[in-house]
Amino acid sequence: LDLARGGATAAELSDIHRTDPVLCYALLAELGTGAGVPTKYVVTCRQALELIGVPAAIEWLEAALEHAVNFPRFSEQMRNTLIRARFMELMGRSTVTRDDTEDMYLVGLFSRLNRLLKMPLSELILPLPFPEEMQAAILEQRGRIGRLLKFAQAIESGDESGMGFMQTNMRLPAVQVYDAYNEAYDWTVEVEAQSTTGA
Repeated sequence: LDLARGGATAAELSDIHRTDPVLCYALLAELGTGAGVPTKYVVTCRQALELIGVPAAIEWLEAALEHAVNFPRFSEQMRNTLIRARFMELMGRSTVTRDDTEDMYLVGLFSRLNRLLKMPLSELILPLPFPEEMQAAILEQRGRIGRLLKFAQAIESGDESGMGFMQTNMRLPAVQVYDAYNEAYDWTVEVEAQSTTGA
């Protein structure tokens, strides 16, 4: 909120939103339930912020602050969520032919919302202005993004047989997976340090 009031751009604000699953979700959910707002193709926090503009974002943040949930900024669940999201984004860069992998990041980010908000995942995801591919990936692990999510879940649970099968099936070199997971972990540690300093 301080950055927004200080003249930050929508792009700069989105860098913060994307590292906070609850804040990012709240913004997209707000747009998804808004009447008359063209949200069909708004699937990222950056798109949402660019659509509503910084002045409106300030008003929304001020209102949201009044109803903020008080929980540890970097709980274990939050760390695991960011690691998964960043890992999927990094792996997506080598498994798709396009540059934009934000959808993979968001699938990873929102696939653990039920653990953060203590609500059924279907109730949280279905109202969002997401394409069917992203909803199917989060709720059913279907499609190309869903397969990557399933792979990330296998890594987190230590399911070696599942990891090996999917790694072979998706043709992912072990060193690439190892490097991506380590980079995701290091990135999360950096985000946590910056958040702590900012607080």
